[in-house]
Amino acid sequence: MLRELTEMLGDGGVGALKLARAFGGQARHIPLRARPGQVIAQACGLDVARAMSELHGGGVVEIPMIPTATKKVRILQAAGSHNRVAAEIGCTRSHVKKTRRAAERAVTPPLLKIMDGDG
Repeated sequence: MLRELTEMLGDGGVGALKLARAFGGQARHIPLRARPGQVIAQACGLDVARAMSELHGGGVVEIPMIPTATKKVRILQAAGSHNRVAAEIGCTRSHVKKTRRAAERAVTPPLLKIMDGDG
C-alpha cells in the first residue's frame, strides 16, 4: 500500500511516511472523496488524502507501522545486491528479495512480464 502511494505521489516516500507516522498500526476508513477537513488530510496533507481515496476509497485499510514502512521504503530505494542492501539496512537477504519481488509484481502486471520475456 505504501509503495502504491509513493508511486502515485512521486514524492520519494514522504507522503507514505507521514501516513505511517500519523496512523501506523491503525485500521482506517478511507473516504471515497478526500476533503480538506478530514482526518487524513489534516494530518498528512490533502495530496496524501486524495491519493489514498483514489487507491482505497470506500474501504478500510490497515496502515503499516513506521519501522516496517521505513524499512520497506529504504529497501525499495536502495541500489545494489540483496546482500549489500540487507547489510546496509539491517535485515535478512531474503527479506530484501521478498520486498523487491512484491513491489515488482505490484508495478508490472504478469502479462507484461511474459510479453517482455521475463516470465
